[in-house]
Amino acid sequence: MRRFLRKALKKKALFVIKAAVTTPVTKKPKDVRLGRGKGDMKCFAAVIKKGTIIFEIYTNNIAFVSLILPQIFTKLSFKSFIFCKHKR
Repeated sequence: MRRFLRKALKKKALFVIKAAVTTPVTKKPKDVRLGRGKGDMKCFAAVIKKGTIIFEIYTNNIAFVSLILPQIFTKLSFKSFIFCKHKR
């Protein structure tokens, strides 16, 4: 997601990813009997609870970002929405 955001926004906006990838995920190989320990580490995952802000995008051009955000939502595996906070 970070690579997609950087490529789409280029230098027109600054973004911050608030999700920390800290939980290791383990997986045993196929055809292994029960027991014999936990298994090798496969990857890392982020535990994100409902209502958590994942991305913060800082820009003056809101119209440009509103065109890119629906593309980002299609790549996520859960429902998401845009929360816009204007500084006045």
